[in-house]
Amino acid sequence: MKKVFRTILLIALIIAGVVAGYRGIGRSTVSMDSILTFCTAQNGGTIAAWNDGNSTVIARLKQNGTINGHLKFRTERKDAMYQILGVTAGEKYVYVLRDKVDRYDGTVLGQELMVIDFDRLYGRQRKIFSLDNEDGIRYGWVNASGSTITVIGTDEKETKAIRKNYEFGSVLEDTLSLKNERTYPMRTGEGIYKAIGNGTNLVYISDSGKIYCASEERVYEVYPARTVDTLMYPSFISYAESGYVYFGEYETGNIIRLNLEDGSEETVLSGSSPFGGSNLYTPGDVVLMSMSGLNTFTALVNSGQDDGFHFLVCQDGNGHVISAFRYGIPAMILEILRQWAVYAAVILVIFGFAVVFTSAIRGGHTIMERLLSATIPLLFITMALFGAVSFQYYKGAIDENFVKQTVDEGNMLAALFGQESFNEIEYPYDYSGEAYSYLSQQLATRELYTRVIYYENGELYIGVDKNSPCFYPCEILMNLPAEQLYRRAALTGESVTGTIHDQLGERMVCITPVGGLSGETVYLLETGIYVANIAAYTATYIKDFTIVSVAFLLIVMVLMMLLFYQILFPLGEMKREMQLFADGDRSIRITSTSEDELTGIAQVFNKMADDIDVQILNLERMSETYYRFVPPSIIGLLGKDNLGSLTLGSNVKGNFAVLNVRLYLEDSLPLNQTEALMNRFFNTVNRFAQQNNIISIVDDANLQSMMLVCQNGADSAAVTALTILARMDADNRLYGPEEQLNVVFVMDQTEVYFGICGDEERYIPAVIAPEFEQLLSNGKFLRSMGSRLLITEAAYERMANKDSYAGRYIGRLEDGSLVIGLYDIYDDRSGEEIRLVKQTQHAFDKAMELYEKGFYYEAKNLLACVLRENPKDMAAKYYIFRCEDLQKKN
Repeated sequence: MKKVFRTILLIALIIAGVVAGYRGIGRSTVSMDSILTFCTAQNGGTIAAWNDGNSTVIARLKQNGTINGHLKFRTERKDAMYQILGVTAGEKYVYVLRDKVDRYDGTVLGQELMVIDFDRLYGRQRKIFSLDNEDGIRYGWVNASGSTITVIGTDEKETKAIRKNYEFGSVLEDTLSLKNERTYPMRTGEGIYKAIGNGTNLVYISDSGKIYCASEERVYEVYPARTVDTLMYPSFISYAESGYVYFGEYETGNIIRLNLEDGSEETVLSGSSPFGGSNLYTPGDVVLMSMSGLNTFTALVNSGQDDGFHFLVCQDGNGHVISAFRYGIPAMILEILRQWAVYAAVILVIFGFAVVFTSAIRGGHTIMERLLSATIPLLFITMALFGAVSFQYYKGAIDENFVKQTVDEGNMLAALFGQESFNEIEYPYDYSGEAYSYLSQQLATRELYTRVIYYENGELYIGVDKNSPCFYPCEILMNLPAEQLYRRAALTGESVTGTIHDQLGERMVCITPVGGLSGETVYLLETGIYVANIAAYTATYIKDFTIVSVAFLLIVMVLMMLLFYQILFPLGEMKREMQLFADGDRSIRITSTSEDELTGIAQVFNKMADDIDVQILNLERMSETYYRFVPPSIIGLLGKDNLGSLTLGSNVKGNFAVLNVRLYLEDSLPLNQTEALMNRFFNTVNRFAQQNNIISIVDDANLQSMMLVCQNGADSAAVTALTILARMDADNRLYGPEEQLNVVFVMDQTEVYFGICGDEERYIPAVIAPEFEQLLSNGKFLRSMGSRLLITEAAYERMANKDSYAGRYIGRLEDGSLVIGLYDIYDDRSGEEIRLVKQTQHAFDKAMELYEKGFYYEAKNLLACVLRENPKDMAAKYYIFRCEDLQKKN
């Protein structure tokens, strides 16, 4: 048993290693369908952030997309959730600005600046600084230049902007030193979408798509948001030099150098020309862009090959396209080892529990110990399974409740605002208009997170959203799964529910379309609730269930101990009386005064003692019954779903255990008796073949030979053959001498072709096994062995339980290039015949050894001894004559 456990454990660990390797390799490539943020490092590299399940990953990328160092942290911890606002790279470190928010309602609890060191394979979190939010300042943008880190924020009403410059480690190691702080006025009602510093000034894109330049005294518009009928807002902004910035214009795709003094524009890259060393993409394909220079940048572009995103990374004019992020080989190996360690730990725990459980049951000194050892773990498992099933139903109900809540909220907002409310924000859209302000205020006051997305001319635009600019393409959120939900709702005109995981966290959402007439804009209302709320409900259920389960198990354990004691006490007396019966006192009968199950045991024992012969007969019949499996079909073996899917040439090839069974008939039998025997033979073989998942093919036109393909291996084939022989022997006892079924089984493990042959008019299942067919062509030799079940050496070695069969080696068959060893399995014979064969087997084996070495005289003498003790041994008789023939030739 220990050896079996060790073997199973080893196999389980190997399988766990294979699964860990498969998953590790699969996880080594990261899709770019959901990016949180990214930036270009000063040396031309790229820093990117994305969600990885319940974690957030910050990584440094090479130009070919290989991850050259990464840091992963839990997105949710306790009651807080971390939302990435921006990332920037300095000379030595990477800086991440993030919000710490309430994971249940999204309320901002604080802001942090994380410092990451990527000098090794795994990034190291160097320091985390809490940013003071004095006067209601909320920071939203971070930039780095040299050793200076700049954070930019606004007050609650967005009437002023704050710009603070820090240095990390300039005074003391791991400290953040404030260099200077500047305050800038803002244009009322515009807000900030993107912001950077330029000299002592602040340059920003407003939420309405205008570019403003602010000094500490004044703020003025540098670039108009749009013309009368065209969307002209900038998609990104980047530092060019003092007094100048680069920005990308959405409609034309041009990259423009903007003079901050007079607003003059210079197109440095046309929106329709290739750039960045790539012939695949133009500036018009850019969704977002981060630049450290005109020829050194990272651009998120729409893929021309699919609906996904690609990175175009350019360093000094040398561009590379990144279609996916890939972890390096060291990181992949570490991930595989980590997963394998987790799987191995789980397997070891399960096997440890199984070993302890088995040892306690088998090694208990008393029945009480065994009963408790068996029932208590099963109770734990039962409660755990019950809890898991109940949890699934409970969680499903909770999910349905929250889905209904989001759907109801969406329907209510659709009824509250209606299509007319959104139509009031007319083209060209006015971000600061009364209709927009009203909708924005109303949506911001909802208990659930809400926003509006516009579907217009096949494109998605941001409508009303307190966290994103108005009428910008939805692609700036860099979340393709969310876009797919929006498009499905817009195209179907029906509410769509699902889960969105983006910069704001993971939310269960309902997308409710408003409007949607042909040629018009579809307004999509998103209402969502954080998944953490669902987790909080389910966590309460798990806690309550655990407490109740522990209390229940303690009570049940005490009651079981008392019950077991009451049951086991009278069992001792029963055992004593049964022992007397076993010792030969057949007059023993058990008397019981109780009215429980023990009375039934006593009655059963007494009935057994009164009718022991009948019971023995029933047991003998039961021992002849084999467990039956659902028979596999030919269609299933060929990997098809139905009969109509079969085609000429459908086949399966492989190494199978194959049985041939042949019926031998007397030539003088009348035709009606021959027909009856063939029908009995076919029905018996076919019935048992189906019960053991074996495909049977008639190998002879007169049903006297059948080929059986055994999918479950050599052991299953041997059991099936012996079962059929036992059935035929039982049936033969019911018939006269001329109606006996006389069959021989031959089994081999060989390469088999099983398929559909014939022509288009008729399909015929066929089995082709050349080596096996050559073996069967020596029927005279096989018949002369006197065995009803002959097994080739190849099949015999494949039998895992061959020691449980009565068998012996009976020599080799040589037919041209075919040289094959044969074994005689004689379990089907009578008890006396089995005894005689086993009694003479040692001498027979020695004789076969001498025969194969060429000592024919000595082999013949030993075989004569065998035949003398067992006159029915046809194999011994055959080899005696064979030895005599070979002696004469020599």
